[in-house]
Amino acid sequence: WLDFQLRIARQDAAGERLGQGLLNLGELRVLGGDRAGALSAFSQCLELRRALVEAGFSSTERLIDLAWAQARLAQFGDAPALRWRQVEKLLTRADGIAPLGDLDEELLTTARIAISGNPL
Repeated sequence: WLDFQLRIARQDAAGERLGQGLLNLGELRVLGGDRAGALSAFSQCLELRRALVEAGFSSTERLIDLAWAQARLAQFGDAPALRWRQVEKLLTRADGIAPLGDLDEELLTTARIAISGNPL
């Protein structure tokens, strides 16, 4: 049982490192003007983070990570209305588990402004 738990913990940690690496890669590609590369990296990050949550790693941190991946794609104009609603749902769910930090609260506020149709 302990070996199983250790394997799960390693998978979660490895998935988080890869997810953060993909998010960072997307940010670098944004800075380099590579829009297609950035969208690809952000999409891969989103899929990985979604898979982690669906696999049962739905801690507050994982929900917040997933919300940030959704937000980056929303900022790029990839299904923004849908993605901002997902950001709000994920962060509201995470906040129900444990209070959000300041930056995450700001993202939740941004999502609510975007959903209401007000300019950012």
